[in-house]
Amino acid sequence: MKTERYIIENSLIKKELIIEKDRIKSFSYSNKLSSNSLTALDGSEVFELSFDGGFFGKKLKASDLKIKGTTERIEKFSKKHEIIFEPFKVKDSIINLTLVYEIGDNDFFLRKHLEISFIKQGTKKIILDYIDFENLRFNPALPYWTVPKQANSHIPGFALSLGQPVYVDSMFFGFEFPVCLTKIENASTSVRYFNGN
Repeated sequence: MKTERYIIENSLIKKELIIEKDRIKSFSYSNKLSSNSLTALDGSEVFELSFDGGFFGKKLKASDLKIKGTTERIEKFSKKHEIIFEPFKVKDSIINLTLVYEIGDNDFFLRKHLEISFIKQGTKKIILDYIDFENLRFNPALPYWTVPKQANSHIPGFALSLGQPVYVDSMFFGFEFPVCLTKIENASTSVRYFNGN
């Protein structure tokens, strides 16, 4: 079985994707300042999409998709890495998906987003409920922090907890967009963007 390593890094941080049979099998992070590493355990996903029904809908994981190719290019202030997946079918539509990472020379963070488009838009309605951008299962012996459950006040406790980053060992995960759900449960991160936010 052919195993490849796809590395995204600068002088401060490194993310390494392990690719087997053209699928993302695993990944890890390295904080070069602290020399700490964080390896994703089995069941981790680089991203997960949920369609038509929220927590009970169809899930599409990064590891389900076959990689078609990769590109790297230097932009004005960063290096952009694109992982292009083979088109896939949801109901009667055919969809393109590209995973994009961006990192600047001196950034202490790594930006990530998905580009989703239709090759063929079918007649059946597709509802994208959420995207979980970093489902990282980690060794529970590692130090971590997540926002505690918030009590209701004049604002619901759930709303108060949105947008806070989570921390695992010497690394943090979150969104620049403030109204997203980030939490850790059972030694697993959830960095989730909901449709319409």
